[in-house]
Amino acid sequence: MSTQHRKTVTWLILFAFGRLILISGRRILFPFLPEIARGLGISIVEMQQLIGWTALISLVAPFLVPLNERLGRKPLIIGGYVIFILAAIIATITANAWLFALSMGLVMLSHTVHDPNMQAYIGDMIPWEWRGRATGLIEISWSLSLLLIAPIAAVLIGRYGWRSPFVMLAVLGVVFAWCIQRTVPAIPPEKNGWTTPRQMWRYVRQYPAVWAASGFALLVSGSNQLLFVSYAAWMEETFTLSLDGLGLTAIVIGAAELVGEIIMGFGSDRFGKKTVILIAGIIAAVCYVIIPSFDTSLPVALLVMFVLFVAFEATFISIIPIFSELIPPSRTTALSALAASGRLGRSAAAFLVAPIGQAAGFGGITIVAAVLTVIGVLLVVPRRDIAN
Repeated sequence: MSTQHRKTVTWLILFAFGRLILISGRRILFPFLPEIARGLGISIVEMQQLIGWTALISLVAPFLVPLNERLGRKPLIIGGYVIFILAAIIATITANAWLFALSMGLVMLSHTVHDPNMQAYIGDMIPWEWRGRATGLIEISWSLSLLLIAPIAAVLIGRYGWRSPFVMLAVLGVVFAWCIQRTVPAIPPEKNGWTTPRQMWRYVRQYPAVWAASGFALLVSGSNQLLFVSYAAWMEETFTLSLDGLGLTAIVIGAAELVGEIIMGFGSDRFGKKTVILIAGIIAAVCYVIIPSFDTSLPVALLVMFVLFVAFEATFISIIPIFSELIPPSRTTALSALAASGRLGRSAAAFLVAPIGQAAGFGGITIVAAVLTVIGVLLVVPRRDIAN
């Protein structure tokens, strides 16, 4: 292995585990949603709505693109960590629902600043034929947030209360920000001549594939969020699960996402990104429809949940390298569109899950998720202006 190759692997690993910390600030909410809601003195429905409102902060992502021209990718990556550390500190010291909402809004802002610039950095540094593998490595952070951090959070919550995991995350945020600052080389900022978001939107209108791919991200992420914000309450009620039991479901989902990331990392470069999206998207849609039928067997329900999250993860992550090549002169613009549309889908789902659940139950939620997934896949797969 050459020296340059070793350096590239080193900063990819730092990006992956640093992003693990950022993601965990939000993802540890979902397995322990009932416990955290009780700690804040609010209902589960109010907690779901809080998550929805805070997710809307990601809509500012496209408006932050001109900052890249002034500052460059690396300062914005570090800036994401600074915002996250502040958010974790606020979550640590408050039991007020409004202040907790502020901290979660700052967590979302940290993702919005960090993720598009980190993914664009990878697009700049990694060739297209290897980009699926690099993206798969980075996205392992998504699964490890449940596979590794959630069990630790379960122990901490059980012993020290629901706020204790945020102390750990704040400290680790400082550690990884320092490591990335010291290790990751800076690269020149993009030079597109944009000084306002309006100029950027005029440019993006020339690339209709961006809008189709953004629609995919909105629908597919929203469909999964419908399940993700409702499964803990459904399992707690259906199978009478304890806090440890909910931690187990988080491990199952995390393991499934890890498998999905591995499949995407190797399969998308070998067989094509759109091929993986089509096959995995169909499997995910089928699993959404059938999972409520297994309400009498926890092992079978967990097995279907496992397959569902494998398929969803492979489906959604396969779009990331596609986004990185939709507007090569400005990868940050396309990846900001991905961040905004994906999180808009999750935010809308957080608002819609309660009325859908009240009208049609958990089965209605999963059917809506299946339909949205199929529509999202059809927006992308047939298009000739999106590379496979």
